[in-house]
Amino acid sequence: MEDYDEVMAEMLDQGILEVAGIDEEDGQFLLQLGPNAQELAPELYDAWVGDIDGDLMSLYEKGLIDIEYDEELNVSFGLTEKGKELYEPDEPL
Repeated sequence: MEDYDEVMAEMLDQGILEVAGIDEEDGQFLLQLGPNAQELAPELYDAWVGDIDGDLMSLYEKGLIDIEYDEELNVSFGLTEKGKELYEPDEPL
């Protein structure tokens, strides 16, 4: 476990990962890619982004989210009515 903790601490120190929050149920850190991830850990970055892209595409194909692009090709995501029916938020949308 020490090796894991050391690697995680190093990745946090280098800006490869950053803390996005804390899980309210178990107190674990929620991590996201940091500002240096693409430069310092390109394989991790590519895998992480690929997983997210795959997950978003799966939700889109199931009709649970809409994906829209503006004139500058900035993307935005939103729940469809079907997605809203399945969503069980802690707080209302």
